[in-house]
Amino acid sequence: MNGNNFINNSNNYSISNKLKVGVITNAYPFTFCRDDGKKKGLLIEIWEKIARKNQLDFEYICIDPKLTYDKIIEDIYENKYDLVLGDFSVNYKRWQKILFSRPYFVARIDVSRKVNSGITKIISNKWIILLISLCFFLIIVYSIIYMKINKSSFSNAFYNNFINFFTNMKEVLIKDRSSANIKFLNVFWSIMRYLFYAMITAQIIRILVDPEDFITKKEFESIKEINVMEGTSFIDMVKSLGKTPIINKSYEEIINKLKNSNGNVYWLSDKYTQNRINIKYDYELKLTTTKNTIFLDENAIAINKKHSDLLHKINNTLTELQDDYSINSICSTYFNNLTDILSCRL
Repeated sequence: MNGNNFINNSNNYSISNKLKVGVITNAYPFTFCRDDGKKKGLLIEIWEKIARKNQLDFEYICIDPKLTYDKIIEDIYENKYDLVLGDFSVNYKRWQKILFSRPYFVARIDVSRKVNSGITKIISNKWIILLISLCFFLIIVYSIIYMKINKSSFSNAFYNNFINFFTNMKEVLIKDRSSANIKFLNVFWSIMRYLFYAMITAQIIRILVDPEDFITKKEFESIKEINVMEGTSFIDMVKSLGKTPIINKSYEEIINKLKNSNGNVYWLSDKYTQNRINIKYDYELKLTTTKNTIFLDENAIAINKKHSDLLHKINNTLTELQDDYSINSICSTYFNNLTDILSCRL
């Protein structure tokens, strides 16, 4: 992106060349790279508005996803980057080496573990959707056959079969049993109907006798070890809780531990990541958390200390973008949950 040069700060440093803007490429939805190489994300859009407003000339530099956040902080300190875009947590230890902008997102941090509930594990949303889809497909097939046999309209056939499926447990609608196909459909009809009623019964049982499985205060106090990602601020958070951090090099390592556990492996992470895990691993893994948020983690742009004047311009523009609801508008394109959208604040 081209613009006027940004010059002269309190340290007598001149930005006469393009700003070197590092991008963490695997911090979805804040910063990430598409298959075509384009940089996208919530923070990318915010930064480009800031750069356009202040006529900043810059170039993106993709950061190796294998690098830890602590290493990236060191690289900023050693002038490899002028600033870095990503999901950086603001803390005192990092403040000693770099500058941070006003926060653009406030993450809610909780301890999570695998859900213990047997019923919740068995009744997955995927299976419910599949069963309902099969039921409606069967009703349509029966309606077509009924329409041909009884020479009625499809709407009348569909209505009769729809009512029959949900109300008649014994009588089979299609009486012509001379065809093997009809016999198979009759058997399949009966099986699907009983499965549907079993699903409804199980759902009612889950609501009545299988309450939400939260990590209680007593359970939280008994926790000794909590898994965290290598080189993140979560390590210090776990230590502040009086627990031992178990360092992991990748999310896959943590996910596998959680999958293979009996609800006795714990993980410190943000709500958004936990929700994504629940959606991605619907049947294989369900996470539950502490009922109340443990930490509020501010995410901000990481800036080289020699750019104190640039920090001032970034903060002023962030405030303007918040005041005219631009940041909330950008957030709404990446988050479906209202709570996450409201977390995009200064």
